[in-house]
Amino acid sequence: MNILEKVRALPESKRKIIFWVLLIIFSILFLFFWVRRAKKILEQFEKEEIGSQITPPSFEGIEFSEVEIKESLKELEELIKKESEQ
Repeated sequence: MNILEKVRALPESKRKIIFWVLLIIFSILFLFFWVRRAKKILEQFEKEEIGSQITPPSFEGIEFSEVEIKESLKELEELIKKESEQ
């Protein structure tokens, strides 16, 4: 009798216990190897390189006029007033 046949012959409650135990064991193993791999990848990055790669967003080509902004704010305030009155 092989292992699979022995497990099939067990009651369902024992098979569920075996299933969950195996699932937990394999999950822990996968997590362990994933953490080790992630640690190696993160160690390969140099801190200086990461800092130079991160740049703040640029607003080149986008023009803002004070008049447009003031008009938009007035419209927004009017909408808020109308909504609060209702």
